[in-house]
Amino acid sequence: MASLIALPEHLVIQNIDQELDNLSKGFSGVKEKLEVDASALKKIDTCGAQTLITFMRDVDDGVEVVWKSLSVQLKEELVLSGLSKELHIA
Repeated sequence: MASLIALPEHLVIQNIDQELDNLSKGFSGVKEKLEVDASALKKIDTCGAQTLITFMRDVDDGVEVVWKSLSVQLKEELVLSGLSKELHIA
């Protein structure tokens, strides 16, 4: 069974404390498949990306990570920043 994490509209330093609890709950106990719903995500800064990377590193190697509705612009920004591999973005 897949676990689903819905990302907020803004994952930035100004609201990272508010989002840590939600992310922690979403990432805990993932066994097979993790779906990351980025449909609401409009803005992510370095702090937000680093927070996601920290949680991604805790996901077991055998877990499939699937990104849903990641905008082309955000995907390109993460690829250019060199963070896409750490975030399991193809």
